[in-house]
Amino acid sequence: LKANDKKTQRFKDENSLKLLKWNFKVPRQEYFDQLQELMEPICSHTLFVKLFHQDFKQHIEALKMLINIIPTHMSEIIQSLDLLLKWISLRFFDTNTSVLLASLDWLSKCFTGLREQRYTLLDQ
Repeated sequence: LKANDKKTQRFKDENSLKLLKWNFKVPRQEYFDQLQELMEPICSHTLFVKLFHQDFKQHIEALKMLINIIPTHMSEIIQSLDLLLKWISLRFFDTNTSVLLASLDWLSKCFTGLREQRYTLLDQ
C-alpha cells in the first residue's frame, strides 16, 4: 500500500453523492468499478491485480500480502482503511470459504493492529 491523504476527501465525496453510497443488498458492477478506480493509485501493481482478479486464489494471496504488511505499514492501512473494508465487504458476497476465512483472519489482525495504535473508527 502507498501512503495517501485522500480518506477525508472520499468521505466528503460520498456524503455529497460524488461517490456511490456503500449501501446495497447485492453489489452491482458499478461498486466494483468505483472501488477499483479508488484503489489503483494506493496499491502496488501486484497487490491491485490480486485484489481484483477473478480467481479466488488471487484474493487469498492479496489477503496474505495485506496480513504481512500490518506490522510495518499500519499508517498506510489506516489511510486506506475505508477502501480495504469496502473490498472485504465485497468478499462476503463470495461463496468461497477459504476467501471468507482469510478475510476474517485479516480483519482480526488488522483490528488488533488498530487497537495497538489506539485508532478509533469513524462512524461514516
